[in-house]
Amino acid sequence: MKFRYDIHPLNEFNEFRNKYDFKGSYYIVGVKNFGDNSGIYYNNVNNNAYCEQKAEVQKPILDTNYKMKYCYRSKYVDILEILKDKNDMVNVFTDDCKLISQDTRHLTQAGAIYIGKQINLEKYIKK
Repeated sequence: MKFRYDIHPLNEFNEFRNKYDFKGSYYIVGVKNFGDNSGIYYNNVNNNAYCEQKAEVQKPILDTNYKMKYCYRSKYVDILEILKDKNDMVNVFTDDCKLISQDTRHLTQAGAIYIGKQINLEKYIKK
């Protein structure tokens, strides 16, 4: 099943935001992507660098990320900026070799912990 790019997260959030009155502070947690198919990497057990495998972030996801970052500015937690390298590649496994995403879109428990540790919370939380 292919990811539907016509369902745009900006549209969904704007509809939600217009429906409810935001009186407090909010943040938009950015999009993420770990390639086309996690099975390609997970089943590549003969690779000597198994735990260091990387996936290319899909172009439509990069485009959506850019638009959301521009739209929400300081309210946007840019997950891809934290994860991707200069070639728009992201790790498929955590530092302890656990799969970050089972389906390239949603996080495993290990993946959530891995990403959570990389977010600079002080940037978003006022003391």
